[in-house]
Amino acid sequence: MHALVIFAPVAALMVVLPGPDFVLISRTALAEGRARGQAAALGVACGVLLHTAAAMIGLSAVIAGSPLLFGVLTYAGIAYLGWMGLSSVRHGLRIAGSVADIDEERPASAPAMTPGQAFRQGFLTNVLNPKAVLSFLTLLPQFMTQTAPLPPQFLALGGMLSLFCLLWFCTLAWLLGRLRRAFARPVFQRRLHIVAGCVFLLCAALLLMFHAGGRV
Repeated sequence: MHALVIFAPVAALMVVLPGPDFVLISRTALAEGRARGQAAALGVACGVLLHTAAAMIGLSAVIAGSPLLFGVLTYAGIAYLGWMGLSSVRHGLRIAGSVADIDEERPASAPAMTPGQAFRQGFLTNVLNPKAVLSFLTLLPQFMTQTAPLPPQFLALGGMLSLFCLLWFCTLAWLLGRLRRAFARPVFQRRLHIVAGCVFLLCAALLLMFHAGGRV
């Protein structure tokens, strides 16, 4: 219990700091609405639970200890972020191409993404983040004791982190979803998709440079 009290503010800080998950939830909630944003938030929380289970059974240690496996995960994450970025920019450019035919005062069209697709994007964005593997291996053990069974401690700490993710990102999606009507004009949607896509591409480029630099 003492460890959970100490871990709580650390977990909260980890969750609220902007990253790919934050960008994804913000873009989804503003572009697709509250329900899709919260579905993506649930996907992120489930991704955290998967990282917890992987760390608990030792799979994360195997991945982190194998340059090949860690490289595969890293490049898979980079490729996915790159694909997300390009898809978002392409969607924004499609809006730009048709904006002349759209009444700027009319809200954008109905959501094109299903809740299942939003969930999958949130799940994959979190699971394919190689930094999450290292975070679970290096951070969680700092709040665990060797005298107690490790699996329940992993579950408690990882469960808290997952719960914080769900609460924060669902709240964020709710707030942004309420603002969506004010920002639903095609010009804003176009800029939102292009900016979010560029952020995803930047994250992919930074991961690629960091991983390449670590191999030098």
